[in-house]
Amino acid sequence: MSVHVSRWRLLKLFCICAIIAQNDGIKRTFFIGIREEKWDYAPGGYNRISGKPAAEDT
Repeated sequence: MSVHVSRWRLLKLFCICAIIAQNDGIKRTFFIGIREEKWDYAPGGYNRISGKPAAEDT
């Protein structure tokens, strides 16, 4: 009798898991924009590799 009950419990558990596993998820839409922005490549005012001022190093 206990084996018969265990099979039914296992079948119920399998059915519940199968129903839960059918989740399609959430559809997300992302909008990406581009904007130009002035960026300071040498915040110290000079090139740290060559030692020259940033205005001369262009």
